[in-house]
Amino acid sequence: MVVVLGLTAVVLHFTSRLYYDPICQRYADSRHLTFNKSTMGWKKDWPAECFFRDQRGNSSRVKVADLPLTTEDWLRGLLSWVIMIAGVGGSVWLASVISGSKVRKRRR
Repeated sequence: MVVVLGLTAVVLHFTSRLYYDPICQRYADSRHLTFNKSTMGWKKDWPAECFFRDQRGNSSRVKVADLPLTTEDWLRGLLSWVIMIAGVGGSVWLASVISGSKVRKRRR
């Protein structure tokens, strides 16, 4: 169980950085801001956000949904979903191999 949770956390962190960070960095460059970090959104009430700092040190944040997306962003989003599904599936498989659990066949 710990292996699954650990690997899943690593996969989710990697895929969020793969998708959100370039979008946030492009916005920061266009506004002369310093990009600090991005958060991965889960629900409508908790959206994905980018956090920035201006030249005076004031912090701000912008929802990723409010930023314009390019075709490259859409492709990167698709790739991050594929990586996430494969990574989570792989971590579950690895945990079952480590635990020694065998797949049970249905009886007919």
